[in-house]
Amino acid sequence: MDGKTLFVNKTTLDLGPVVPMEEKLVAFYVNNKFFRPVKIVGGNASCSCAIPENLPLLVPAMSVSTITVRFRVPQKKGGEFIDNHITLFLSDGQDPLQLRFTAKVVE
Repeated sequence: MDGKTLFVNKTTLDLGPVVPMEEKLVAFYVNNKFFRPVKIVGGNASCSCAIPENLPLLVPAMSVSTITVRFRVPQKKGGEFIDNHITLFLSDGQDPLQLRFTAKVVE
């Protein structure tokens, strides 16, 4: 292994067409491929429209856990593209995980 113990099934999720102020729950699946648990201690989002809901999260050894992100579509014009990310920080000093979600605003 290259030192990483946590892997995300998809680091980018496309939410498709969305309308302003619509709320969506986005799920990212985190796989711990190591023989000890790893804790995700917190995260930062690129905008206040995305809030990770279940942090901190302990991902047991050799298992998969779900990180849920509540996303509220910002007030944007139809046709605008949304491209946001969330950085998740791990307790064991590993490089942070980068998650990204995209969408296109429709009216």
